[in-house]
Amino acid sequence: MHGAVRKQNSTARPLVLNVTKVNDKLMMMDYFSKRKMGVLAVGNIKGIATYYNEQDK
Repeated sequence: MHGAVRKQNSTARPLVLNVTKVNDKLMMMDYFSKRKMGVLAVGNIKGIATYYNEQDK
């Protein structure tokens, strides 16, 4: 958990974003949050794919 979030609010429960390299051509992102802001994870995936000129699914 990011320390800066905890300094502002000790009870904060920020999202968890796990990124795993599956192989040289595949990365997997898992998003966990009670706030149900999965669209944030989708935006991250699309942004990363655009930055690296890759496809996203």
